[in-house]
Amino acid sequence: MKKQAKIKSTYFKAESPVEAKRLEVQARIFDELLLRELDILELRPGMRVLDGGCGTGAVTRMIAKKVAPSNVYGVDFDSVFIDKAAQWASDQGIDNVRFEVADITDLPYRKGFFDVSYCRLVLAHNKSAQVIDELKRVTKKGGVVAASEYDDGTIIYYPEMPQMRKIWLDYDESEKEKGRDRFLGRKLYHIFSESGLNEISVKLLPIYATQQNPEMAALPFFVSTIT
Repeated sequence: MKKQAKIKSTYFKAESPVEAKRLEVQARIFDELLLRELDILELRPGMRVLDGGCGTGAVTRMIAKKVAPSNVYGVDFDSVFIDKAAQWASDQGIDNVRFEVADITDLPYRKGFFDVSYCRLVLAHNKSAQVIDELKRVTKKGGVVAASEYDDGTIIYYPEMPQMRKIWLDYDESEKEKGRDRFLGRKLYHIFSESGLNEISVKLLPIYATQQNPEMAALPFFVSTIT
């Protein structure tokens, strides 16, 4: 296994136990959405899957249950997250997961190692084209490469709330200055096609908040899968 250089990312809450707990809570809030994403991947027992930028492994554990007894590999640049991921998988008795600190743009796996390579909310913090090229490399011919990202340009308000919209626009501009793209969802098809992938499918999975379910966040997600 090759030695990893120090990994660079624009993720601003790295190496934080507090952020690790927040990621777990976020996954529980969006568990219905996550299951819909995994359904699109058509996971089944025996598949070898990569969860790139796995964070604390919340999604990795969900994948593990779908593909057991085969292994799921979760990689992240943050050693704090990886330690928590391994701990929480063990606590839940999930033994078909393998967690490792690694750079998603320079993975320590051979060409064609995975049936499915997946990343979620990762591209906005990295060089997206380089990430997809690397996921393509480690995925077997006929396998699936998939990415899920947000797009703040799809947020809709009713009735219109000018001050809320201004807050979002200011936030998006601040993120852009830090090298993070909050409008990446619409670009996924282009990124995947530029990597030479074909049979590209882009799906919009909306999340909505109303007076009936104010606990939900109004952030649509995109999922792009390639076979």
